[in-house]
Amino acid sequence: MQLTKRPSKPVIFVHCAGRLGRAIKEEKEIKMREFGFIECSPLSHQRCFAVLALSRYEFMILVNRNNTANPKKHLSRILIVVPKIFVTEDYSRGCGKKQFWLSLHLRLLKSPRFWKTLLIMTILGIETSCDETSAAVIRDGKLLSNVTVAQFFHSKYGGVVPELASRAHQKLIVPIVDEALVKAGVRKQQLDAVAAVYGPGLIGSILIGLSFGKSMALGLGVPFVGVNHMEAHVLSNLIEGPKPSFPFVNLTVSGGHTQLVLVDQPARRVESSTGGLAGKTFEYRILGETMDDAAGEAFDKVAKMLGIGYPGGPEIDRLAQTGNPKFVDFPRPYLAENSLEFSFSGLKTSVLYYLRKTGFDKARAESKVVADIAASFQAAVVDVLMHKLLLAATKFGVRDIAVAGGVAANSELRRRLEKASGEKGLRLFIPKFEYCTDNGAMIAMVGYMKMKEGVVSSLELTAEPNLQLT
Repeated sequence: MQLTKRPSKPVIFVHCAGRLGRAIKEEKEIKMREFGFIECSPLSHQRCFAVLALSRYEFMILVNRNNTANPKKHLSRILIVVPKIFVTEDYSRGCGKKQFWLSLHLRLLKSPRFWKTLLIMTILGIETSCDETSAAVIRDGKLLSNVTVAQFFHSKYGGVVPELASRAHQKLIVPIVDEALVKAGVRKQQLDAVAAVYGPGLIGSILIGLSFGKSMALGLGVPFVGVNHMEAHVLSNLIEGPKPSFPFVNLTVSGGHTQLVLVDQPARRVESSTGGLAGKTFEYRILGETMDDAAGEAFDKVAKMLGIGYPGGPEIDRLAQTGNPKFVDFPRPYLAENSLEFSFSGLKTSVLYYLRKTGFDKARAESKVVADIAASFQAAVVDVLMHKLLLAATKFGVRDIAVAGGVAANSELRRRLEKASGEKGLRLFIPKFEYCTDNGAMIAMVGYMKMKEGVVSSLELTAEPNLQLT
């Protein structure tokens, strides 16, 4: 925001002067005079700023949020109106102008509302871990845009071809990011940070978004935040309200992962040896995960057996709505008693053996039979997912449960979980459909939360296709 008016004799209070102080002095439009310093407030998160008094109730906040070597590149101007509670006759009566403004600044620095104003950030998130190219913009925790393009051409191959996926990301990444910025009404120079996924996923696909994100951050002179794809799915329920309270149990279920996670309160920020901030945004405890095939992978493979195309999850969901879930009694792989681990390989094999036994021919099969088999298989998967999630909630005494990932879009899973959670007095959280599959919004949200905690990544961060959540 440009200055709309300037006092004839501006008064400036510089906090953490250093490089920011020098940059402000070099501003041609503003002639300022420093007159005071103060120790860094614990609420400031080590951000440099200056306060320019425009009038009795108006201030221009100049913020170098990132404290980098070239603050002029991203010097933000925020105009705030000070509530009258901060300005009283006691401060102005019997003291000079300098003492009045200094006292007022000291009161501002102790105000949580003042620091909340300074913490407003605009983050670009980039997702390219598999076959969706997506970018999103978040400002102050509010989603401004989310643009996603799925690579449907993989359907003719019966699965994602890694080399083709990475080449498609190369073609799409620039127009997708541009569209996300345009829809958000944000210029790239207004970004405070760039976040991109660095694992897990297909390494070729990850490298496209990761390299682009790091290059963009470097060019803009803003921090880069590497995001764990699994963490982003876990926190996708925080993109829009209502949001779960801590602690809660999350079931991440997708084409590549099936995982139960206990999500606890944000971890305490720790001062690192280099003066920065280290630590995780939240505490995660993995309660159980698949020992072989993920649920989404089982959906895709069974869909291929039935000859109904790729991706299999949406097709099986669609067919199952007209099928009989009791047509075939497929086994439910609950494993050991009270186990929170998953295994879908045996269920997938059971479907294969059934089709062989009955002489199933996908080229000649009746649509009713296909729908019945699809419904029976889906019922078995949903039974297991529900059982494990509700068991974990009971075992760890949580009130809130959440589901995330591509399979969270399954209508039967949603319907039955809504019914069961209501009966057990639990609160269920499932993201909107566009936030279930891979998307830039969840990457931007995690990037925003990490930036609030002062956690950033090195530009030397590399892709980790087998990255773990903890």
